[in-house]
Amino acid sequence: MSSVMEDNLPPRKFTRHHLMMAFLGLTILAVGVTTVFTSSSSSAQKPTTPKASFKLTTNNSSVNPDITLDCEKPKLTLAVMIDRSGSVSGVSTNPAEYKKSVNKFVEDLSSILISRDGELDVLLWGFGSRSIIQNDKTTSNEIITKVNSSTSLTAMKTAVNNIFFSTYADGSNDLSMNGNTTAYAIARGYNAGYPTSGVYTMTNWDDALVQVENLATTTGYNNPAPGKHIDLALMLTDGAPNVHNGTNRVFEAGDLTGYSDAAGRVYASKTVTDLRNGNGQPKMAVRGILINASADTAMNEVFGPANWSKAEDFEADLAKVLDQIINSIDTNVACQYVYVQPKISVSAPSSLTVEEGQNGTQVVNFNVKNTSTMTDRKGVSIPCDSRCNLTDVSFTYNGQTYLIPGTLSFGGSGLNGTFSITVQLGESIPGNQITFDTQAQLKTDSMIRLDPSMTDNIAKMPKSINITIERLPLPA
Repeated sequence: MSSVMEDNLPPRKFTRHHLMMAFLGLTILAVGVTTVFTSSSSSAQKPTTPKASFKLTTNNSSVNPDITLDCEKPKLTLAVMIDRSGSVSGVSTNPAEYKKSVNKFVEDLSSILISRDGELDVLLWGFGSRSIIQNDKTTSNEIITKVNSSTSLTAMKTAVNNIFFSTYADGSNDLSMNGNTTAYAIARGYNAGYPTSGVYTMTNWDDALVQVENLATTTGYNNPAPGKHIDLALMLTDGAPNVHNGTNRVFEAGDLTGYSDAAGRVYASKTVTDLRNGNGQPKMAVRGILINASADTAMNEVFGPANWSKAEDFEADLAKVLDQIINSIDTNVACQYVYVQPKISVSAPSSLTVEEGQNGTQVVNFNVKNTSTMTDRKGVSIPCDSRCNLTDVSFTYNGQTYLIPGTLSFGGSGLNGTFSITVQLGESIPGNQITFDTQAQLKTDSMIRLDPSMTDNIAKMPKSINITIERLPLPA
């Protein structure tokens, strides 16, 4: 950021450079005033865009639309606005750690989509005094956004790593603006190769958001279908804005002077609201992350208190906050449903000898166990757990149904049941065999679903016991 800051940042030491810049600013202001009060001339320089007096009185109350990822073949388009103002590079290790955190975010998010045969599109902007797109391009000048494989992920990480950060980008110094003289670097420098004077390491939230809005209204990003519009715009910044695009909403070199901090926040807040409400494009969620800075007031005014997060550094804490963003997009819970095939086994004596008559009654003890199987949503077998538990266990014998109390847990010792067999004097048993039927029920919901191969959520198991009747001797 430039030396024009807010929100109680510590004062900075004024150097000879600062004094020279102040003198230059006063000179430009004097020229502007002279232009207003003298007659116009065809050769006169274009006046600076007038900046009105603004004041924000409320925080942004617009609501982010929900972002949901399909469980199969999901598509998500992400816009990332990366603050590369001068203060970011004030600590030499910040840019590398910054990029590392962004790359981890892209990798973790893409892994969720790729695991479901989906794809992620990432749009990258680097912004200081103005916002410049950072994606690589094809030979036909189309920006490369797709992340749907390890190869494309590596290419996107390279684009992030190639973003140039400067402590003081001066429009009259190519190296300070672009880092080197390659066509790739110049096209992605602080002013995209346009040779204009001025300081380009200030902080322009306005232009960052306007560039996202401009792209969102084009043919390739103005369709509500999945993968054809921007779902989430995420701004990463290390402080409040101190420059904006002015009333015409287009960045010009003249916007580098005569700005109003409050006006910039008003413009940015309006753009955030328009994006969320779908004013000219499909609705998109817009969030902010404030990194190692105190600019809570500005973040509340532009994004709304519930729609921005704070990271204490560019390293572990930023990575943690970005992980939280992923969880807010997709907790993965909705896609962790399983298919269960309810099954039971019954252990009982295979045969019994029963003496006829009331005194010959035999008690049958049996055990029911849960032998269900489970697969994930793709049909891959996974070990059963409590999701395989069965309830409402019962058995039917001789036309009567009896409940067995308790839950039939998977992997447990099972539930025990009992019944009695009595053979009356002279009675015969068809086939010398009795049968009892045992059943248990699977309770299904959105996360525990019945295996598609089954039509009933009740597991049934008939069990037969061979009976030998011991006859009493006939009276002499």
